[in-house]
Amino acid sequence: ETGARLQYKVGTGDWSDTYDPNTLSDGTQSVQVRQLDLAGNVSAVQFLNFRLDKTAPTLTISSDRTLVKSGDVAQITFTFSEDPGASFSIDDLQISGGTLENLSRTGTVRTATYRPDSGLNGTSASIGLKSTGSFTDVAGNTNTAVTVKTFTVDTVVPEVSISADKTRLLAGDTTTVTFTFTDAPASFSKDD
Repeated sequence: ETGARLQYKVGTGDWSDTYDPNTLSDGTQSVQVRQLDLAGNVSAVQFLNFRLDKTAPTLTISSDRTLVKSGDVAQITFTFSEDPGASFSIDDLQISGGTLENLSRTGTVRTATYRPDSGLNGTSASIGLKSTGSFTDVAGNTNTAVTVKTFTVDTVVPEVSISADKTRLLAGDTTTVTFTFTDAPASFSKDD
């Protein structure tokens, strides 16, 4: 049922009412009850306080790097709208292009180290939730959004080979020297 039932004992009978939590805001809510007997006597007001939380928790994933190269690691930060407690772990994540390790916890924030796989050349890597319902908040609400963080991994160390059309030169000869790169160089000049 969509509502929650409140039930009270009045004399020898019961009285109950149903409310729809969707009509109320998240936060502390209260029910007030007073009893009136047949003689017209009125009791003091009794309060029942309860906390309403129907908001699904969210997650934002960020990285201290947009490009992870050979020898680098990236620090990944998971920021939750509400503390997921122990309901979140690395097993809840889909990871491509590397591995996560050393997950630590501070309040609503988790951090981990991303170590890239070797042999990736400008690959689009990602870290994201496997599915909705991966974690819960204290009230038991599950996440409804799948969050993904993408970045580039390039762990191939560039190499250059040098060749010449002549390997033996006499006075006045010239040769053409060819530099072949495994990756396009960001910069290259005769001074290099």
